[in-house]
Amino acid sequence: MKLVDAVIFDLDETLVNTYPAHIKACKKVAEKIEEKFNKRGLTEALIQHTQRLDRNRNYDRNSWWLTFLLSVGLKADISFLKYLTKLYWETFMKEAKLFRGVKSTLSYLRRKGYKLALVADTDGIPSFKRERVKKFGLAPFFDEIVIAGEEGTKIRPHPSAYLLTAKKLGVKPERCLVVGDKPFTDIKGGKNAGMLTALVLRRHWPTNPQPTIVITSISQLKEIL
Repeated sequence: MKLVDAVIFDLDETLVNTYPAHIKACKKVAEKIEEKFNKRGLTEALIQHTQRLDRNRNYDRNSWWLTFLLSVGLKADISFLKYLTKLYWETFMKEAKLFRGVKSTLSYLRRKGYKLALVADTDGIPSFKRERVKKFGLAPFFDEIVIAGEEGTKIRPHPSAYLLTAKKLGVKPERCLVVGDKPFTDIKGGKNAGMLTALVLRRHWPTNPQPTIVITSISQLKEIL
């Protein structure tokens, strides 16, 4: 794609296989809730609850647990909510792994002269997403990292994070390719910013809006770019 000067990546489920990690982390949280309140059978309900909130772009984990507890007639103080969030992230980070071919593809794109950036939504804790990027060993590959919902930007699909990234890279939006797994955040946000888009097929989401291209792995970018 000769029309591209910069490639902007999403993080979770695009570069990092986080869905299994999320499920395992939720199971740990459910176990602690069941233990504290002497209840059973909450795991599946908690997983479904968190997925609804995530789909609605609520990324505050404390809020996840609070609203779930209220939905099943339970209450807890903020210290317990923070404990659950800490447990969630500890489990999540232990389980999450890079998808195959991610680092080799990023290295290839850099050698080819593309500017690389990462745009991802906030985790609800300032700067925590950046720490996650570092722990996965991805920070050195990117010229810019912008966290939507921080730095004066709004969470996606609002285009502000993508437009800020293009400005920092010194590249026109129409010469940027956004790579992500979710049509309703990555693809819609990229299109809202006037950028080209590549949807990575990870889970089955309604493909609306339509991306510029569809790929099944990050490594395919080496064949396209």
